Amino acid sequence: MKLQSLQLYDFRSYETASVQLHPGVNLIVGENAQGKTNLLESVFYLSTGKSFRTARNQELIRFGAEFADLSCTLFSGGREQSLRAVLFSGRRPRQLYIGGVKQRSAAGLSGVLTTVLFCPDDLLILKSGSSGRRKILDTALCQLRPGYAQALAEYQKLYDSKSRILKDYHDAPSLLEPLPEFNYRMAQVGAVVIAYRAKFLRELSKQARLYHAEFSGGREELSRLPRQAIVGLRENQFGCEALLLRSQAPGLTLERAGIEEIMVLLIKGVR
Repeated sequence: MKLQSLQLYDFRSYETASVQLHPGVNLIVGENAQGKTNLLESVFYLSTGKSFRTARNQELIRFGAEFADLSCTLFSGGREQSLRAVLFSGRRPRQLYIGGVKQRSAAGLSGVLTTVLFCPDDLLILKSGSSGRRKILDTALCQLRPGYAQALAEYQKLYDSKSRILKDYHDAPSLLEPLPEFNYRMAQVGAVVIAYRAKFLRELSKQARLYHAEFSGGREELSRLPRQAIVGLRENQFGCEALLLRSQAPGLTLERAGIEEIMVLLIKGVR
């Protein structure tokens, strides 16, 4: 997979920009506040359908412009491909394209342009809340597994809908009638999300041990995950009963299907 060219129009600080990339290593050099990070952000957006700096597409559009247009050409999957994203100001939804074909959601981008991003804020993932660790998992898995991106999107929609029900049911008790269906479907989709995350972290733990042994010259070992944690993950891979039981109380939402703390054990587990 090789990124060949990048074109930007009214994206962040760029009015227009066209970049031809070398098939090897590309080093971006420039003064502060000249747009180096903006270039990286545009590539990340075309890869994942989101920014690593903001959740609001409006902030990605150059000040005074009505829309931003970013596109790239790349060699992926054994052939030449192209990606494009058009972001609009106001409430008009964005448009995503692969090879000129409009996509229904960002899930369609999965596996086309895979990226690994590291920025200074990532150093805070151990000290901050679980959302940062969950974001790392989601970013990686959404690029590698289209099925995960779809399950995660459905889970979020169910989560938001159930949250609204639990917020408003005191004024309209009838809203609780479909709650069992929401609970069951959330448990089903949540089990899928957990299965993907568990498999990913097990493989990550194998690779992390190998790389850490190499970095430390064999003097240190990255400890394995606790046995009870592994057993718990295996038991919940394809079942939803445990998740379902947690969601039965009308005043509680189903906790997010997260195993971020396992990731912390993996990162911190140096003896």
